[in-house]
Formats: sequence, structure tokens, C-alpha cells
Amino acid sequence: MVAPSETAAPHPASLLVLVMGVLMVVDGPWTFDALWIVLGLAGYLATFVIALLVMEPWAKRINRIVERERHFSPEAAVQTRKFLVVARIDTLVVFFVIVGMVLKPTADDAAALLAMAAVLGAGIALLLIRTRAIGSRT
Repeated sequence: MVAPSETAAPHPASLLVLVMGVLMVVDGPWTFDALWIVLGLAGYLATFVIALLVMEPWAKRINRIVERERHFSPEAAVQTRKFLVVARIDTLVVFFVIVGMVLKPTADDAAALLAMAAVLGAGIALLLIRTRAIGSRT
């Protein structure tokens, strides 16, 4: 296993997608009031915050462990496995955003919104349970 990179800055392609999406709304038939656009922007913000406030400090902590131990120790391996679970949560949020962009739900689409929320919530819960299981194996 290789320790994660210390940089959690958004990938340039991610920023390009955000800019192009905003420009499409400004130039197209949509408004920023549309629920699916609000959900998409909230999801983007969530992944940005997860990267900046959770993943970046965690990656730095893993790299400090590797530097201190002078090898990829069991402690670093456990922390990296947990880090990858958080990365999967981040990916799940991105899939949620993509589904929202495809379905374009409105406030009247209660069933679709509830299904999306249930899948997102269940996925996050399962991944958090997995994180606890990783910690209990040490």
C-alpha cells in the first residue's frame, strides 16, 4: 500500500466541470433555484469540504506516521484503509450528484428524492460501519 498524497486540492477537471456547469445555468434555460442544481452544488461543496477538512489532514497524518516509522507500518496501513473508506464516501456523494443531474428532481418528486436520500444514507452508514470494523481489527 502507498500512503495517500498530502494534497487534497480539487482536480483541475473537477473545477472545470463546476465552471462549465455554472456557465450552462447562466446561459441556458435553467435557474439556480432548481432543486437539482442546488443539490448538485451542495454535493460539490460537500466533496470539496471533505477533501479540504478531512482527507488532506488525514493524508498528512498518514505520511507523518510513515516518516516516523521509516516504513509503511501496520498503524499506517490501518489509517490508510480508513482513509480509503472516507474516499469511498466522497465518491458516493459524487454519484449522488450525478444521479441528481440525470434525474433532475423537483420538490414534487418526493419518491425519487427519498430514494436518493435513502441510498446515500445507507451507503454512508455501511461505509462508516466498515471504518469501525477496520479499527477493531487492530
